[in-house]
Amino acid sequence: MIEHGLFITSTDTGAGKTAVAACLTAALIARGREALALKPLESGCTATPEGLIGPDSSLLCRVSGLLLDQVVVERFTWPVAPAVATRLAGVEQLDLDELAERINSLAPRGVTALVESIGGLLVPLNEEQTTADLARILGLPLLLVVANRLGCLSHALLSVEAIRSRGLEFAGWVLTELAPDDPADAARNENYVELAARIDAPCLGRLPFVGGLAVLPADGLAALAEEHLGAALQLLDPGN
Repeated sequence: MIEHGLFITSTDTGAGKTAVAACLTAALIARGREALALKPLESGCTATPEGLIGPDSSLLCRVSGLLLDQVVVERFTWPVAPAVATRLAGVEQLDLDELAERINSLAPRGVTALVESIGGLLVPLNEEQTTADLARILGLPLLLVVANRLGCLSHALLSVEAIRSRGLEFAGWVLTELAPDDPADAARNENYVELAARIDAPCLGRLPFVGGLAVLPADGLAALAEEHLGAALQLLDPGN
């Protein structure tokens, strides 16, 4: 069972969960901590001679220094929710208790694990359960990644409401930038202020836009976390 770590979810797909997981993992490892990032479910993977490979798990493998099967449990070709992907493939729907056991088995005792979810909090994983149910079974505190773009205020507040209504432990949130800074974009620049005033949990960092993140060296990812995700690192590594 994972004893220490975070379950990283988001307001929606493409919000920057993998970037946050990769940066935090790289920073913890650079500090001398035993840490790894897991991507239990990944859709939209590409078929290769080595099997299905996705960009998110590839980055997390590189950061953690692990093989693909040590990072991801189930991979799907279609870029859709797992409940849909399994139905399209004509295979058995996911059993979340079994999935949680497999996730727990990937994290050695005493290791800090960053478990990155697929999509947002209510993505259907089978005919009846969502990502929120997997988070509940794993029992890890949630970190909500919010992409700073049009619609993020409603998306973030709805996600927080879903977390709270299900009695899940909410560690805090991170705001990510998906495009370079634009001083003329006043609305985007004010989104942090609105979110900070309305979310009853701490902001654990603000990750800026970084081009070429997928090929950034581990020390570069670690530096980003140290500079921009300090509160999240303090939560994960309070003794440092």
